[in-house]
Amino acid sequence: MLPRNLSATLRRPLLRQCIHTTSPRPNSIDWKGPLRTLGIRKPFSLAAGGLTLAFFLTFPFWFKQPLPAGYTQHDDLPAPVRGNARVQSSPPPSSETILKSTVDTPKELRTDNFPQTLSIPGLNNRFELVAWGVRTVSFLGIKVYNVGLYIPDEQVSVLPSYAQSNIDANPWAPLIRIYECPMVLRIIPVRNTDYAHLRDGFVRSTLTRMKMEGEDEERIRTRDDAVTQFKALFPRQKMRKGEVLTIVKKGPELRLYAGENMQDDLGVVRNDDLARGLLSAYLVGDNVVSPDLQKKLEKRLQEIADAPIKEIAN
Repeated sequence: MLPRNLSATLRRPLLRQCIHTTSPRPNSIDWKGPLRTLGIRKPFSLAAGGLTLAFFLTFPFWFKQPLPAGYTQHDDLPAPVRGNARVQSSPPPSSETILKSTVDTPKELRTDNFPQTLSIPGLNNRFELVAWGVRTVSFLGIKVYNVGLYIPDEQVSVLPSYAQSNIDANPWAPLIRIYECPMVLRIIPVRNTDYAHLRDGFVRSTLTRMKMEGEDEERIRTRDDAVTQFKALFPRQKMRKGEVLTIVKKGPELRLYAGENMQDDLGVVRNDDLARGLLSAYLVGDNVVSPDLQKKLEKRLQEIADAPIKEIAN
């Protein structure tokens, strides 16, 4: 029997001979790696992309016309002209040449176009301007239109008497309700708008005042019909800055005119509640359409009331 250490020594070479080892095979070059990085998974995708790129780069030259023989480049040639028009080379204009525009720009209309007197079609009275002010909206005070109030000139001097012996009172409520005094509102937008926008504003402010007149069923039906007719008077078109819309109240009648000289009669609607409500929205009480107009009217009334005193003093 061999010693234990000697037998272990003899077995080690035998174990090495029994284990079959092979040298590692070198890996092949991964040439698809960069393509996968670019998002190209298959070789034909690269070919298709190259053809597409070549197509778009060369397409503008496929239909390019050759230059004619003897052509030379000139710096004073005009810009290309489409169609069959002939382009002729001409020397540049001299500095003394004055170029005039052939486009007619529309006349800028005034937004403060409130003459002192007006003549209304169909009425014998001559109307005098009492005051005019601006209509604003929102807390930013955005100006929408200017509005002026006209009444017959013979009524201007007696305006304070309608205040029922109180100069500080409002004369417009009795003037609107009791007396058959025609009144005129002249409205001029300070920015481009349309008739529908103005119409909706009139209706909103008027409906609030109309509800104060009564709420019986027949009255509501009648004035609802009148509001519908009133809306139909407004044309479906734009209203340019400076154009004029005139509203004439004569008793229960409201008549609308368009144009600086009221040349376009837009129509008429008859309803006492509607006529009173529209004028009251501008002239009577708090929350009027134009506080600026109301303030100027109060100042004008005071001037009229003080006029006789000044004449006596003189």
